[in-house]
Amino acid sequence: MNLKLVVAICALAATPAIAQQPPPPGPKPTKAEAQQVVQSISSDKTKAATVCGLLAFDAQAAKLDPQKDQKKLEDLGKQAAALVQKVPEYDSFMVRLSQIDPASAEGKEFTAILDPLYKQCPR
Repeated sequence: MNLKLVVAICALAATPAIAQQPPPPGPKPTKAEAQQVVQSISSDKTKAATVCGLLAFDAQAAKLDPQKDQKKLEDLGKQAAALVQKVPEYDSFMVRLSQIDPASAEGKEFTAILDPLYKQCPR
């Protein structure tokens, strides 16, 4: 799972189109918050399916060329924006997670916490 791309899509989806600058993301998330988000979403099949939908958009976006496929990326962003509204706790967590480098030790710890949620999604 490319955590950096998921974070970018969630941040893009959460940013209002008319805003000049996105709002500050807030404090860095804690591992306890990550576990709470995973538990909350995992226990709700509708929310889990929504997160899986976001991951599917992430996979589609990763295959596109930003230069050549700008329209498709915009469409995916709009679809993701509609989905992300259904899981506000995941969205706000992922926006704040964008402050952490996924390649760092801390980022890898968060990835390990989030993996059980992502493993629920069909491949």
